[in-house]
Amino acid sequence: MSCSHDDVRHYLQEHPDFFLHEPALAASLALPSEGPGGTVSLAQHQANLLRGQLQAMEEKFAQLLQIGRQNDQLAERMHRLALALIGAETRPQVRQILTRTLTEEFAVPTVRLGLPGWLAAELPETLAAFARTLSEVHVGSPPHPALAAWLGADVASCAVLPLPVPEEGVGLLALGSPEPQRFYPAMGTVFLRRIGELAAAALARCREAA
Repeated sequence: MSCSHDDVRHYLQEHPDFFLHEPALAASLALPSEGPGGTVSLAQHQANLLRGQLQAMEEKFAQLLQIGRQNDQLAERMHRLALALIGAETRPQVRQILTRTLTEEFAVPTVRLGLPGWLAAELPETLAAFARTLSEVHVGSPPHPALAAWLGADVASCAVLPLPVPEEGVGLLALGSPEPQRFYPAMGTVFLRRIGELAAAALARCREAA
C-alpha cells in the first residue's frame, strides 16, 4: 500500500517525536539543495529556514522602528504647531504660523488658506461650495479644477483639509507638492486631520480679532 505526500505529512504532524525514536534515520536524511552542493542535511535545512525567518523579522522590526521614529518627529512638530497657534492673537497671525510651520517644519512647498468672509478673495465661490461638501481630508491629485488652479500648475498631489468654523462656514487648508506620491489616497491622515482641527480652532478663537 503506497502512501501519498499528504499521508506522510499528516503522520509526521501526528507523531512529532518520530525522529527521536529513529535518530539514525534523522541523521541520514538529506534534502535537495538549490545551491551547487547537491544536498543538505535536514538540520541544515531547518537552520536555513530559521535564518530566513529571523532575517525577515529583523527587517520588519527595522521598518516598525523607522515608522515609530517618524511618528515621534511628527508628534513633536504637531506640538510646536499647537503651541504657536495658541499664542496667535489675530487671524493673519494664524495664517502666518500655518504657512511658516507647514513650509519649514513639514516641508510642504505650497500652502493655501481660505475662509468664507475672511480672505474671501483667495477662496473663490466654487471652492467655497466644494468646501461645504468636504467632510474628510482629501489626499491625492486635486479633486476640483478650481482647486488645481488655486494651488498652482506645479502641484501634482495635495492634501485638502476642511476647516469648519461655527457661524461662518467651511474654509480650506490645502497643502500641495510637485511630487505625485507626496500625498496619496492610501496614506494615513491622522496628523492631517489634527492640523485641520488646530487651524479651525485657532481661526474660530481669533474671530473678533480678524
